Amino acid sequence: MSGHSRNSAQWLATATSGLSLVRAGKPVVLNALALDCSGSMQAHGDAPREAVNENMVVLGAVPHADHMVCMVGFASTPRVLMPIRSCKDAVLETYNAGGSTALYLTVGDLLEHCLHVLEQVPAHMLDRFMIQVGVFSDGMNWPNAAETPAQHARVRRLAARALESSNIDLLTFGIGISGERLAELLGFPVDDQHVQTVAATRAGIRDAADVHTTRSSIHFSRADLDVEHRRRAAATPTPPPSS
Repeated sequence: MSGHSRNSAQWLATATSGLSLVRAGKPVVLNALALDCSGSMQAHGDAPREAVNENMVVLGAVPHADHMVCMVGFASTPRVLMPIRSCKDAVLETYNAGGSTALYLTVGDLLEHCLHVLEQVPAHMLDRFMIQVGVFSDGMNWPNAAETPAQHARVRRLAARALESSNIDLLTFGIGISGERLAELLGFPVDDQHVQTVAATRAGIRDAADVHTTRSSIHFSRADLDVEHRRRAAATPTPPPSS
């Protein structure tokens, strides 16, 4: 995984914890978050950390699925803020903003990691495993000269791969910028269910985190399972009547 390979082992070494929960029989949702830590986010103080921690408490209490989280921050370079762990134990201790916006590199690395985790889930368990990716940013990619076109192409290629899977949900949150434009650049879905633009305020940041948590918490809810069961029943050929 380019960009922060020294931290990749830390992420991947804990990936099997999610699979063990799946094997235990309870559905698992992995919340994979990319959080803007660039200099412009300094204006919001500790609001991102507070919003993250408040929503980890909510997800940790969801009764019908085990929620896990991994989190990467992006400024001039990506950095792992939190390796995979249960939301019940997840606390973001510090949030420090400063630098430019390595958006494409960071989101590309996160998607690559998510696809790697998904590959470890046996096929017969995929109906109990979901990855919800959330990208939160108040700016577009701040280019790194010649590297930027390659990084842009890579993140869009990985997003296309992720969209081929029904086990990965891609959400985009623009903080004071167009969430739709941000999603379009990343190759993420641009419909209202997957994109939100919020105000560049503490309340806006909290709103974005709340929307992500609400969408994540309904995965594997009873209504969600009922819809999936009806879909599968409709796709199952009806056997011919016995003579």
